[in-house]
Amino acid sequence: MKKIVLIFFILSLTVVPALAQKNVEFTVICRYPNGDPAQNVLIRAYVGSAIVDEKVTDQSGMAKLSLPVNQTVIVSASLFGWQENKTVDTRVPGKIEFTVRISAAPIEKAVIPLRLTIWTPGGFAITFEGSENVNASIRSLRPSSRYTLTVRQGAVFFESNDTDTYFITIDVKYREPAWRTVNVHTYSTSAMLRTYQTMLIYSARLKVEAVVDSIVGPHYPTPDEIAEAQTKQWRSLKSDIVKSIIDEIRSENRDLVKRILELSNSTSKLSESVQGLIGLSRETSEFVKGNLISFQANAWTTIALISIITVGLVVGVYYASMSRREEEIVITPKGEIKKEERRPVPKKPWYKDVDIWIGFMIIAVIFWLFWSSGMLTEIIRRLGGS
Repeated sequence: MKKIVLIFFILSLTVVPALAQKNVEFTVICRYPNGDPAQNVLIRAYVGSAIVDEKVTDQSGMAKLSLPVNQTVIVSASLFGWQENKTVDTRVPGKIEFTVRISAAPIEKAVIPLRLTIWTPGGFAITFEGSENVNASIRSLRPSSRYTLTVRQGAVFFESNDTDTYFITIDVKYREPAWRTVNVHTYSTSAMLRTYQTMLIYSARLKVEAVVDSIVGPHYPTPDEIAEAQTKQWRSLKSDIVKSIIDEIRSENRDLVKRILELSNSTSKLSESVQGLIGLSRETSEFVKGNLISFQANAWTTIALISIITVGLVVGVYYASMSRREEEIVITPKGEIKKEERRPVPKKPWYKDVDIWIGFMIIAVIFWLFWSSGMLTEIIRRLGGS
């Protein structure tokens, strides 16, 4: 009984993991260098030295492999002596690509259609593997178009200076089929425009049929044109600056002229005022001079008037002092001492009256002022004239 249990235990260790193991699917894609699908390519998957799956690619160049999960698998692709191996990690499904680098089924004539657009003046260059049998032909919609077509053993060059549509055919023949690379390069001499194309074909004969449209492209300024434009811009800027300065100076000059005119008017008014002051000064001087002459002419009269005024002033002061009030001390019945003012009122002649002398002095002063100013003389003259 123990032996039977042991046998079942050993079988569970070997059979159950095998039953539980899962596979993942991988897609294998095989193509020739020109991109064509490679059919009948033998695909084998190895884990160690054991083959785990084996398929052949179909017409689309594809094959499906079922590979054990979590294994390192080597996938091998082979066809007519060509073989290539790739290592794959099978933790997740994936895709494996192979490029079958052998001659595909020979193509009798590989035709490459091209539609090119160039900016005039411009052109293109088509390069290929050299051959002694290279022919090229060209025609245009306008017979008068200017163009050049140069044919060499490994290249064809085309240039055009006119806008037109050109139809170009290039025919290259080789002795035997092989993989060959064709490069197409377009350019423009008036603009930074360049394009590149690369094609891989397998054939013994190559034919390129190109339709080329030559058009007017955008114009990009040359360094001379840029320099000329900058010079014109600088001249225009300089002219604007000079004009602005001149206008500002003219504006300032107009303001200055206006201020000068205002100053001139003010100066004229000031001159008139000065002239008026000079005239008034002259009148005043003549007036003072006339009064001085009048004063000199009437000096004795003035002296007499001053003497009279002085005598009258002295006499008035004297009699005024004589007529001052007198004080008298009186003792009342109660024994109080009082001071009483007493002014005698004696009868006096007219020449001793102070008021008369004061009035006389006032009249004398007024008479002297009139006399010294010449007004009295003028009044007398006018009264005498009337």
